[in-house]
Amino acid sequence: MHQNHYDIIVLGDSLASRLAAVLLAKAGKKVLTFRLQQPPFTPWLFNSVHLNHVLEQLGGRNCLTTPRKLQVIAGQSRIELHGDQPLSDELRREFPSSHNQVEDLLQSLDALGNRLESQLLSSGGLPLFDLAGRLRFRRKLLLSRPGFRTLRKPLSDLLDKITDPAPRACLDALFSGLAMAPTDHMTIAEGALLWSSACQSQGISRSALDDLLQRRYEQFHGCSETLDTIKEIDPDGRIQLKNSWSCSSDALVIGSCSAISCLPEADQQRFKFQPPPCRWETSPILIGTSPVLASRIILAEPDPLRITLTSTPTGTVGMAEFRRADRPSPPSENELCSQLAGILPFASFGLSPIGPCEPAAGESRWPPSSAFPGTAQRLKLNKNLLLGSGTDALPHLGSTGGIMTGVALARYLLRADKKRP
Repeated sequence: MHQNHYDIIVLGDSLASRLAAVLLAKAGKKVLTFRLQQPPFTPWLFNSVHLNHVLEQLGGRNCLTTPRKLQVIAGQSRIELHGDQPLSDELRREFPSSHNQVEDLLQSLDALGNRLESQLLSSGGLPLFDLAGRLRFRRKLLLSRPGFRTLRKPLSDLLDKITDPAPRACLDALFSGLAMAPTDHMTIAEGALLWSSACQSQGISRSALDDLLQRRYEQFHGCSETLDTIKEIDPDGRIQLKNSWSCSSDALVIGSCSAISCLPEADQQRFKFQPPPCRWETSPILIGTSPVLASRIILAEPDPLRITLTSTPTGTVGMAEFRRADRPSPPSENELCSQLAGILPFASFGLSPIGPCEPAAGESRWPPSSAFPGTAQRLKLNKNLLLGSGTDALPHLGSTGGIMTGVALARYLLRADKKRP
């Protein structure tokens, strides 16, 4: 029987686990990834301080591009980010009596988000592994404001300062759409990180980033197998494959919930995976869409809906995403069609679910972990078992949380390796 020992084995794919695997392979670690047959779904991808740091390490500046337009439609208000007009002009047009107050709030969140990311990078990454990481991050916060207690407050408390109902509804829709969660379930820290990423002056090409990660992983001698080749994983962490080959590692990283069933039952209980958003895809939209619509839209009423419009050879196709922990069931097909008719009034299309549409799991308003605001669970589950999925560790931060998780995971494993005798 052929046997191999690796420094790190990654089970399943996610943006976080792919980033971590590439960074670890670049550092000279022996990495094996068991990939999914289908590539992982990546939510709206935004640039960030962490992603720029990764691109500099991997020589991937060609992944940067013009940021995609993002529209927020709430009632009679329509705000466009990265459009033809500066955001300040958009706010002045829609909210003439309160635009200064809204702009000041967004600018303060942008500055806070960038500062938080810089503090995390300089303190070793997300403090989701051990006490030493939490102390390093808290020490950084002591020298700046706001402090940790303020960062944990609900984002809705900050938005309540906007008393004009029209801009308040627009801000609620904006952050609910970015996080796929109500603003009273989000922390100020999460709102700041989301907004600072969304308003970056440079965008990121998803296809170029995927290509970069794959090329660099192979260049740094990362190894790959498919997840369905695993026969079983024994309690000691040794992986038995269907072809009688086996392998082991110093650390096992779980990249997606698809890999959980491979683990021993005792380890399966350690995970609290978040259900994915409910997603629907339209058939090619006949007649066409309005030229004023952006490719990314947050539609506020009656429930925040995140919509992506993509051009295909057969026409424009839309994908709608929904997740609300405060609603017992997802909207029906008729409700969705009625809501989409607000932006596609004369279009003709069919609607079909992508995967099962399940209600969001009831989430506690304040997660038990105080390691970082908005944390659903820590990344270190036991001595050698780690979580490599940003959407499960930081469920409201989307791709921004995935990138931060991947960088922190790679840094932690490199530090742990240095301490190992």
